[in-house]
Amino acid sequence: MDQQTPTQSSKKRPRKSPDQRLAELEQTKAALELKIAGERKKARDQERKDDTREKFILGAIALENMRHDESFAELMNIKIRKYMATARETKRAQKDKVFLEMRARKRAEDEL
Repeated sequence: MDQQTPTQSSKKRPRKSPDQRLAELEQTKAALELKIAGERKKARDQERKDDTREKFILGAIALENMRHDESFAELMNIKIRKYMATARETKRAQKDKVFLEMRARKRAEDEL
Protein backbone atom coordinates (compact mmCIF):
# COMPACT_ATOMS: atom_id res chain seq x y z
CA MET A 1 0.00 0.00 0.00
CA ASP A 2 1.19 3.41 -0.92
CA GLN A 3 0.38 5.81 1.86
CA GLN A 4 1.81 9.26 2.12
CA THR A 5 3.61 10.16 5.24
CA PRO A 6 3.11 13.60 6.73
CA THR A 7 6.47 14.73 5.32
CA GLN A 8 5.58 13.68 1.76
CA SER A 9 2.30 15.59 1.69
CA SER A 10 3.99 18.71 2.98
CA LYS A 11 6.48 18.61 0.05
CA LYS A 12 3.84 19.47 -2.55
CA ARG A 13 4.80 22.04 -5.08
CA PRO A 14 3.64 25.53 -4.27
CA ARG A 15 0.63 26.69 -6.24
CA LYS A 16 1.31 28.96 -9.17
CA SER A 17 -0.12 32.40 -9.18
CA PRO A 18 -2.75 33.27 -11.78
CA ASP A 19 -0.14 35.44 -13.55
CA GLN A 20 2.28 32.50 -13.72
CA ARG A 21 -0.41 30.18 -15.11
CA LEU A 22 -1.41 32.82 -17.65
CA ALA A 23 2.21 33.31 -18.72
CA GLU A 24 2.63 29.54 -19.20
CA LEU A 25 -0.54 29.37 -21.27
CA GLU A 26 0.61 32.29 -23.40
CA GLN A 27 3.91 30.49 -24.05
CA THR A 28 2.06 27.31 -24.98
CA LYS A 29 -0.21 29.29 -27.29
CA ALA A 30 2.77 30.96 -28.99
CA ALA A 31 4.48 27.59 -29.50
CA LEU A 32 1.30 26.12 -31.01
CA GLU A 33 0.87 29.12 -33.31
CA LEU A 34 4.42 28.59 -34.59
CA LYS A 35 3.72 24.91 -35.23
CA ILE A 36 0.48 25.75 -37.04
CA ALA A 37 2.25 28.34 -39.20
CA GLY A 38 4.95 25.80 -40.02
CA GLU A 39 2.40 23.19 -41.08
CA ARG A 40 0.54 25.73 -43.20
CA LYS A 41 3.80 26.67 -44.93
CA LYS A 42 4.58 23.00 -45.62
CA ALA A 43 1.13 22.54 -47.15
CA ARG A 44 1.50 25.66 -49.33
CA ASP A 45 4.98 24.60 -50.45
CA GLN A 46 3.74 21.12 -51.39
CA GLU A 47 0.81 22.62 -53.27
CA ARG A 48 3.21 24.86 -55.22
CA LYS A 49 5.48 21.90 -56.00
CA ASP A 50 2.53 19.84 -57.22
CA ASP A 51 1.29 22.73 -59.37
CA THR A 52 4.76 23.26 -60.89
CA ARG A 53 5.10 19.55 -61.65
CA GLU A 54 1.69 19.50 -63.31
CA LYS A 55 2.56 22.51 -65.48
CA PHE A 56 5.91 20.98 -66.43
CA ILE A 57 4.29 17.72 -67.53
CA LEU A 58 1.50 19.49 -69.44
CA GLY A 59 4.08 21.71 -71.14
CA ALA A 60 6.11 18.69 -72.21
CA ILE A 61 3.01 17.01 -73.63
CA ALA A 62 2.01 20.19 -75.48
CA LEU A 63 5.50 20.62 -76.96
CA GLU A 64 5.59 17.02 -78.12
CA ASN A 65 2.19 17.39 -79.78
CA MET A 66 3.23 20.70 -81.37
CA ARG A 67 6.18 18.93 -83.02
CA HIS A 68 3.91 16.35 -84.65
CA ASP A 69 0.67 18.24 -85.28
CA GLU A 70 0.93 21.46 -87.28
CA SER A 71 -2.66 22.60 -86.64
CA PHE A 72 -2.17 22.07 -82.91
CA ALA A 73 1.08 24.05 -83.08
CA GLU A 74 -0.70 26.94 -84.83
CA LEU A 75 -3.50 26.90 -82.25
CA MET A 76 -1.01 26.89 -79.36
CA ASN A 77 0.98 29.76 -80.91
CA ILE A 78 -2.20 31.86 -81.18
CA LYS A 79 -3.14 31.05 -77.58
CA ILE A 80 0.39 31.81 -76.32
CA ARG A 81 0.49 35.18 -78.10
CA LYS A 82 -2.96 36.07 -76.73
CA TYR A 83 -1.93 35.03 -73.20
CA MET A 84 1.29 37.03 -73.38
CA ALA A 85 -0.54 40.13 -74.63
CA THR A 86 -3.07 39.81 -71.80
CA ALA A 87 -0.29 39.33 -69.26
CA ARG A 88 1.51 42.44 -70.55
CA GLU A 89 -1.70 44.48 -70.40
CA THR A 90 -2.41 43.26 -66.88
CA LYS A 91 1.11 44.15 -65.77
CA ARG A 92 0.85 47.57 -67.43
CA ALA A 93 -2.50 48.20 -65.74
CA GLN A 94 -1.01 47.25 -62.36
CA LYS A 95 1.90 49.64 -62.90
CA ASP A 96 -0.50 52.40 -63.93
CA LYS A 97 -2.61 51.80 -60.83
CA VAL A 98 0.43 52.00 -58.55
CA PHE A 99 1.61 55.16 -60.31
CA LEU A 100 -1.82 56.82 -59.96
CA GLU A 101 -2.00 55.87 -56.28
CA MET A 102 1.45 57.35 -55.69
CA ARG A 103 0.43 60.55 -57.46
CA ALA A 104 -2.75 60.81 -55.39
CA ARG A 105 -0.78 60.34 -52.16
CA LYS A 106 1.74 62.98 -53.25
CA ARG A 107 -1.07 65.45 -54.00
CA ALA A 108 -2.70 64.75 -50.64
CA GLU A 109 0.61 65.36 -48.87
CA ASP A 110 1.18 68.57 -50.82
CA GLU A 111 -2.25 69.85 -49.80
CA LEU A 112 -1.43 69.41 -46.12
